[in-house]
Amino acid sequence: NSAIFRQGWKTMMTHPGTWMNNAKQSFVDLVRTFGGKEVMDEVNADIVSRPTYDKMQKAKLAVGTIEEAFPDTLGTKIVKKVPVLGRVYKASETAYTAFIHRMRADVFDKYLEVAKKSGIDITDTAELTSIGKLVNSLTGRGHLGALEPSADVINNVFFSPRKLKGDIDFLTAHQLQKGVTPFVRKQAAINLVKVVTGTAAILTIANTIKPG
Repeated sequence: NSAIFRQGWKTMMTHPGTWMNNAKQSFVDLVRTFGGKEVMDEVNADIVSRPTYDKMQKAKLAVGTIEEAFPDTLGTKIVKKVPVLGRVYKASETAYTAFIHRMRADVFDKYLEVAKKSGIDITDTAELTSIGKLVNSLTGRGHLGALEPSADVINNVFFSPRKLKGDIDFLTAHQLQKGVTPFVRKQAAINLVKVVTGTAAILTIANTIKPG
């Protein structure tokens, strides 16, 4: 269930309430999946039924996708068929993936509200695509540009290339990314400040408790 801190670290600092709700739910998802429930079907149904789903599609929000930590390979398909181990693997995959997809959908909806209140046209494709890039990167999934069609192959050699790209986009506040709107660049800068100061605070507390 590493997604709550690995992909979720940045959202923990920028959207703590949403992060907390989804982090707790991810453990419920894990237990229910281990018990035989098709939790991902429920998660996907929830996202698709949202009134903002058409905007998610236009924004190319990464929901309903396969995550890099759990690639769809022959090896993983075999593991899933192994008694007990297969159920444990599926429960882990569900907790991880459901957390990320819910976070993306929830944070995307929040940014739509912020954009609307800021007078931004949330029907504009350029704005939606920019918000999609912001949310995807914030949750560990950057876009590889011309290499995107080969991302799954690259992932077999170099683990998590999309996450690395997402981290780069986040750390540069999307300043190096083409086609990103002023609204999203501003939100990205705010996020960067929140995560840097939040992480610094945690490191300071840790060093105070146990220096070094």
